[in-house]
Amino acid sequence: MAILDLVFLTVALLGGAQSIRMPSVISDAPKLLLLSFDGFRYDYLDRPVLKPNFDFAINKGVRAKYMKSTFATKTDPNHMTMVTGLWEESHGVVSNKMYDPKYREIFWMNSSDPKWWDGDGRVEPLWITNERKEGRYSGVVNWPGGDVKYGGRLPTYSTGPYNRSIPYTDRIDAMVRWFLDDEKPMNLGLLFFEEPDRSGHLYGPDSPQVDDAIMMIDDTVGYLVSALKEADLYDKVNLILPSDHGMVNLILTSDHGMVNLILTSDHGMVNLILTSDHGMVNLILTSDHGMVNLILTSDHGMVNLILPSDHGMVNLILTSNHGMVNLILTSDHGMVNLILTSDHGMVNLILTSDHGMVNLILTSDHGMVNLILTSDHGMVNLILTSDHGMVEVSPTRVIELNRYIKPEWYIWVDDSPVSAILPKKAEGESA
Repeated sequence: MAILDLVFLTVALLGGAQSIRMPSVISDAPKLLLLSFDGFRYDYLDRPVLKPNFDFAINKGVRAKYMKSTFATKTDPNHMTMVTGLWEESHGVVSNKMYDPKYREIFWMNSSDPKWWDGDGRVEPLWITNERKEGRYSGVVNWPGGDVKYGGRLPTYSTGPYNRSIPYTDRIDAMVRWFLDDEKPMNLGLLFFEEPDRSGHLYGPDSPQVDDAIMMIDDTVGYLVSALKEADLYDKVNLILPSDHGMVNLILTSDHGMVNLILTSDHGMVNLILTSDHGMVNLILTSDHGMVNLILTSDHGMVNLILPSDHGMVNLILTSNHGMVNLILTSDHGMVNLILTSDHGMVNLILTSDHGMVNLILTSDHGMVNLILTSDHGMVNLILTSDHGMVEVSPTRVIELNRYIKPEWYIWVDDSPVSAILPKKAEGESA
C-alpha cells in the first residue's frame, strides 16, 4: 500500500444555483480555492463512511489516484512545496521543527520570521506571485507560512497568525467575503484544515475517530458548496482539494527493538540535537575539533561510524540549504520514534516512522559498515558501504538507480569534501 500517497481532488463547480446575493464586483481573473486537509491519506475517500459531498465533488470533477509527498513527509515542508513548486531543499522548510546551524536557532512550525521561509529572498509562494499582476488579490487562512512577509509583502487578505480555534465554517465564510469584496475582490484563496491528521495522531488512522473526522470534513465541503451557491460563485470558482501526507498505524515493540546510540568526540564537546516530530528523528552532530564518532549498538553487536566533520558531515540528502540536517535517521512504517535519555550519555531510540519515511539499516561485518537506505514506496533506494572510515557508493548493490531521485544525490566521501556524483559502473555490469 502506498503509504506516502495522498489524496488529490480537483473540482470544477458547474451548473446554476439560486443566488441569495449577487456580488456588485467580482474578479475577472480565474478564481481558485485551494483547500488542504492535513494528513488525508489517499485511500480515506474509499472508506465505508457517509461522505455525500466528497462523492458529489468527485462526480463533478476529477480525482487523481494519489500524489507523492516530498521528503520529509511533514506538514509545513509539503505545504510550502505545493505553493512554491520547489523541493524542500530549495525552499528550506525541511521539517515542522528543525535546528538551523547558520542561525543557531530552532524553528517551530508557527514561526512567522521570514528568515525561515523565504529562502534568503529566493522563495515566493503562490499568493504573492498572484498579486504581482494588477487586479489580482489573494487570501490565506492558516496555511503554513501564510502570515509571513516575503519580500516585505503579505497577502491582501489573511486571518493573521495560525489559529487552530477558528471554526471551519468561519474560515469558509471569510473566503466567500473576500471573493465578494467591492474594492479588492479576491481571485485566489488558500485554506488549511487540521483534520484528519489531528485525529489520526491521537487515535490512529484506522480508528472510528478518523471516520468521524472524515465525515466532519465532508460536512465542511458541503458547507462550502452551499456558501458558493448562495454567493453566486458556484459556477465561477474552481476547487483543488489536496493533502500533504498519509499515515500508518503504529506497532508496539519490545526492548529487543531498541537501538542504543552513544555519541563521543576525540576532542572536546559534541553537540547533539535530537528532535522527534510525528515519526522522524533529526540528528545534528557537530564537533569543535573535527572528529565525531557515532556508535550504534544492538543485540547483535556494535557498529562504529566515523564521520569526518572537517569536511562537512555526510548528508544522506544532499542540499545546498543551510537548514538541512546532517544526518536523518528513520525506519520502516508502522513505528514511532521514541527518545530515551539517561545520565550517562546514552540515547535509546526506536528508529521508526508513522508518516512513511526511509528505512535505515546499519550492520557490521569484519570492520565493514554497511549503510542501507531503501524505500518500499519510491523515495530513496541507495546503498552505501564503508571500510576503514571511507564511505562510497557500492554500484553493484544499488537498487533501482535513479528511478525516483536525481542521480547527483548518490555520493561518496573519503578524505575529500562530500562529492555529488554518479555511482561508477561495476565490472561486468551493463550500462
